Amino acid sequence: MSKLAALSSFGTRRPLAPSVQAERQRGPAVTARPNRSEDKAARMSRRSSDDRARELEIAGVVSGRNVLITGGAAGLGHAFVGHFLQFDANKICVLDADEASGKRLASSVDKSHGPDKLIFVHADVSRHDHVRAAFAEADSLMGGIDIVVNNAGVLDERRWEREIAVNLAGMVSVATLAMEHMGRDKSGRGGILVNVAEHSDTRSTVQLPVYTATKQAVIGLSRSLAAACNAQRTGVKVLALCPGLTETALTIDSPNKLFSRFMKADFVKNLEQLAIQTPYVVGQGLMSILRSAESGSIWVIQNGQPPYQVFVPNYRSLRRLYKDNFTVSDTSRHSSKGRPIREVCDNTRTGLMSCVSRKLSAADGAFPSFERSPSKRHRPTMQIKDKRAMIVGASNGLSLAFGKELLRNGVAKVLMVDLDAASGESQAEKLNEEFGRNRASFLGCDVTKGPEFDSIFRQAVGELGGLDIVVNNAATIDEVNFLKTIDTNVTAVFRANMLGVQLMGKDSGGRGGVIVNVASVLGLEAFPQLPVYSATNHAVIAFSRSFSQPYHFQRTGVRIIVLCPGLTESPLLDNLSKDEFVERPEELVQAMKDIRPQRAESVAHALVYVVRCAQNGSVWITEDGKPVYEIQMPDTLPTK
Repeated sequence: MSKLAALSSFGTRRPLAPSVQAERQRGPAVTARPNRSEDKAARMSRRSSDDRARELEIAGVVSGRNVLITGGAAGLGHAFVGHFLQFDANKICVLDADEASGKRLASSVDKSHGPDKLIFVHADVSRHDHVRAAFAEADSLMGGIDIVVNNAGVLDERRWEREIAVNLAGMVSVATLAMEHMGRDKSGRGGILVNVAEHSDTRSTVQLPVYTATKQAVIGLSRSLAAACNAQRTGVKVLALCPGLTETALTIDSPNKLFSRFMKADFVKNLEQLAIQTPYVVGQGLMSILRSAESGSIWVIQNGQPPYQVFVPNYRSLRRLYKDNFTVSDTSRHSSKGRPIREVCDNTRTGLMSCVSRKLSAADGAFPSFERSPSKRHRPTMQIKDKRAMIVGASNGLSLAFGKELLRNGVAKVLMVDLDAASGESQAEKLNEEFGRNRASFLGCDVTKGPEFDSIFRQAVGELGGLDIVVNNAATIDEVNFLKTIDTNVTAVFRANMLGVQLMGKDSGGRGGVIVNVASVLGLEAFPQLPVYSATNHAVIAFSRSFSQPYHFQRTGVRIIVLCPGLTESPLLDNLSKDEFVERPEELVQAMKDIRPQRAESVAHALVYVVRCAQNGSVWITEDGKPVYEIQMPDTLPTK
């Protein structure tokens, strides 16, 4: 039958079969036909009773409680205020840098709910002194704090340092003070801390690498703060809320806040493929989460649908398997004899590998079942002989091992950059004694100072006579002075990536190259004793994966790779037992007592391997002195 005939016959009355005609003549069956109007009324009654029960549960959590919301003068924060008022919160304090909007909101609530229901405090969350004063004022005016919604955020890749200051440093500042004011160990009465992150796909946020990185760091921070040992001590439940694309001023103006105007068309095209939701829906979802979510859980609200829970897979379960597996066998043998590592890609000389499909169970924190059709993939390789390398961060114990291994394997020259001039010059001298005069050099620089780092980076390229390899190794552990940790571990690392791509990129007249960002396995899991350090490493991994997407790589020819060492012998370990760097160091020492640090040489062997053989955007683990291995991270967090 033709399509036209089929359409013309649709709805035509056909003769009934004789048995059906006879049944109709007998009349209705014994059972009465259901009354659809009654069913509908019953369903509506059940639904309304379910809604009432849900609202009562939410009211039980919110009613009579004192709430503090950062970034509450507009957007999502404004929606959160409305829902807390709806469920009869006792008092609400809004912290925001937008003084005009905050005062308008306070005036509006005064008229609708009476005076003193909402308190506005002008504060910039990127300034820890502002936040500390604001918390003290809110605590005093409200008579305590029960719920904190850590919501303040900005999106402006052109001012990416501001993004880090608000979205990461500001989040850490608010979270730290929330635990201090609500924690039972600090004379508080317990409570709930909600950290607002973002739900995104790595592939769809390539134009927002810094924003994406800061939001992933918030998830890492939340998981560490929510660990059982912290929850039992403080009585504070910590949740991560990850809204999808939401109709706020931040989202609407985002196409004008990219690194380059040339990215705008592609970015808008990506946005048009996503469903957008209203802030009201996210506020509704937050209320649902408050009534039932467990501490440490991560919740997504997207497409206007009810919240659903996601989880972070155990990184060991993400180990990538290949048909012809590769290993770095007995690397210690090579270093002890002072010989270069043999080409560790020997068993993959063709550059072709088949990825084997894996099925993992979500029960033990693994990535749920996924299929990957067997496909041959080219593994890019780099001959490092006669290349020029820069190592950023020369005082944490790994740099000397990195320099030795790179020079041993044929790198023409290594230049190290660090603030500690005595240590850096000493290491350069040792390398020159072993490998020959002028093979290594050092430049002193405070990598946390942008203009100074920019100038030294360019000077280093001039001294090297070109640049092929950048090893971002700058790191510190300081949970007390967390701003220093963020400046060193995040801001300096991001700046080095941008400078490296700018000076090595083929689109800028360079010849391409490779950047290895040295993070930590703590960027892949929660660590309650070092929440800030863990969060900064989450940020480095997320930034690297976003900045290495084909969108960027095809233009620049610069591979970006992440190397995540486990516990390694380093002067950084000395900080872990000192009160001035870590709160409750005895807990940290106890947590790490059974972990044996690996030697720095093991990490250096891994570095040479990934420089030579790793794919752009890949993430590698080196721990326990065992061969380095790659993990396959999901583009979005899997549903629990």
